Amino acid sequence: MVIVNITMEKRAFQRTTNNMSVTFGCSIADFYSGILANMSEKGLFISTPVCFPLDSRLNILIHFNKEVLNISGRVRWMRKSTGIGVEVIRWTNNYLEFVHSLNLT
Repeated sequence: MVIVNITMEKRAFQRTTNNMSVTFGCSIADFYSGILANMSEKGLFISTPVCFPLDSRLNILIHFNKEVLNISGRVRWMRKSTGIGVEVIRWTNNYLEFVHSLNLT
């Protein structure tokens, strides 16, 4: 397991704190619930006790108001029992619009 402490100076994109519901998993039959703790254009931290191997590809559904944003990511790091850091590797225009609406860029 890799545990990483990343400071804001190392981030390419500004993050914002959130508390949105997400579902995520490696396959449609294997989905879990979590809380999107923070996000940027290219990364997320999902608060969850569920761990995945590093470099696992995840399908992620962000539930915001009545809309569901569907993105894909790769597990880059984890904090035991608290959550996973995910690099966003596939997104939709709706996701980018949503991120920009949070004044992240």
